[in-house]
Amino acid sequence: MPKSADSHPTGLYVLFFTEMWERFGFYTMIAIFTLYMKAPAAEQGLGLATARAGSFYAIFMGLVYFTPLLGGLAADLLIGERWAICIGAVSLGGGYFLLAVPPGEGMLMFYLALGAIVIGNGLFKPNISTMVGKLYPEQSPLRDAGFNIFYTGINLGAVVAPLAASFLRTRWSWQLAFAAAGVGMALSMVVFIAFRAHYAPALVHHKQEGAGGPAQADSVGFGGRVASLAILYLVSSMFWTLFFQNGFALTLWAKDCTARPDWLRPEVFQAVNPTCIVLLSSAAAWVWRRLGERDPSTPDKILFGLFAAIATTLVLVAASLLGGDECLAEGKGVLVSVGWLVATYVMISLAEILVSPMGLSYCTKVAPRQLSGLVMGGWFASLAAGGYLSGLMGSRLWDVLPHSTYFGILAGCMLVVSVLLLTVRGILKTAAR
Repeated sequence: MPKSADSHPTGLYVLFFTEMWERFGFYTMIAIFTLYMKAPAAEQGLGLATARAGSFYAIFMGLVYFTPLLGGLAADLLIGERWAICIGAVSLGGGYFLLAVPPGEGMLMFYLALGAIVIGNGLFKPNISTMVGKLYPEQSPLRDAGFNIFYTGINLGAVVAPLAASFLRTRWSWQLAFAAAGVGMALSMVVFIAFRAHYAPALVHHKQEGAGGPAQADSVGFGGRVASLAILYLVSSMFWTLFFQNGFALTLWAKDCTARPDWLRPEVFQAVNPTCIVLLSSAAAWVWRRLGERDPSTPDKILFGLFAAIATTLVLVAASLLGGDECLAEGKGVLVSVGWLVATYVMISLAEILVSPMGLSYCTKVAPRQLSGLVMGGWFASLAAGGYLSGLMGSRLWDVLPHSTYFGILAGCMLVVSVLLLTVRGILKTAAR
């Protein structure tokens, strides 16, 4: 429980550093995932064509964010959040170390590694986010700000990850970079276990309150909660379809379409997004707290994020029309300024800070008490849909359509879900009361 009405619980900072190291591991791996698949065997890569690499990316991103639905349900019904996180951490670390084994003649080790990461993420991700929500009393005004702080931890790990991955894979090997991801996961587990005394009492109190306390106030009923969550999941899926272009389309854009010096590796650009998030998260938490009763509702914050996402797609369309459309043949033709890519990452970061932590917060507000893990798993399943669609788009359309058309399709999708959310925002606001 929080120490006072105006302070965040100590357990928040334990979960902050747990998630920070876990995300360091994941984003170290994902920063070089597409490049590793496309690198020729002579460079210790897998030597896959763009279409096949895109298919792997789509399937992996879909599964890695779908399994939290099952992981949240397992925690609700069987093993609880703490055991789910510990088992997930072991599986994630094992997957990263399996990727550190040099590729042989076949792909078996690669498949085993990805399978372990998918299972581990499914157990880890929904349950640590659920635990953050359980640190706060019902209707706590600090909850949104708390998730912004937690989100800073996610992105501190993500800031360092692509830089570490680029340094290790260019100076030594792909395998050493993947091994560093495994070390990050080990540190995450150490923090979570060593400082459990700071979050465990709050979770016990929450469980007792749910068992013997008054019934949760419900202004819309179970069906209204499910409907509001379904709308949120749909909006989220479309947003993440745009966002997850960072690991495929935007990485290839950085490699083939951007005028950059040789020392500026394409994966390094992925550090721009989490750097912006770290800066913006603290500012957002301060703003929400200062606004007090004038604080916009959580659905309204998400709507503002969708407007920023539309602006992001327009930046990409403009960059394509001004030269990016002419670099379809991997580095041939007109190369555009790095400023376009940096501006894209800044804009999508603004959108993310309004959509993602607010989506997490909304799920903990609206979830029926005994199904909190399942509801949080549903949020990550919406990420799965976005991750899969982003890879599917890349594998089918990136080498076929002009880039302006490719990003224009994403702009249209973002406009549609923005209109949808604007239409039903009253329903979502009522469900969260």
